[in-house]
Amino acid sequence: MKRALIPFVLYCFAGMGASGSVGATEASGRKICRSVDWNHWPAESKSLSGKELIAFASWCSSCKEKLLSTRSRPSDFVLVSVFEEPEQSARAMERLGLASPCIYGRQLAEKLGIKELPWSKKL
Repeated sequence: MKRALIPFVLYCFAGMGASGSVGATEASGRKICRSVDWNHWPAESKSLSGKELIAFASWCSSCKEKLLSTRSRPSDFVLVSVFEEPEQSARAMERLGLASPCIYGRQLAEKLGIKELPWSKKL
């Protein structure tokens, strides 16, 4: 499978992510990715133990196959949106019929060593 390379410049250009937690749905009722601050990652990762993290972006064509594989067991996966706004990820998840929970945080890409997509790691 061909992987999309993510230049470090893209990460820097995207700006800093918000800290703290946001609601799981926006006003329209669409599920969006929950914000995760890196400072809270140790506690967050404990709650995700045993799940597979999958980093993706809506524009990543190589991610589609990996994302579609989560549909049969959505509770086994947590999708990680790191290179775009959570609303864009939510639209992509909706188009693909994905039900796995999603987290968002720009610091996650750097701290978890995500340099290409799709990326996955079992916790």
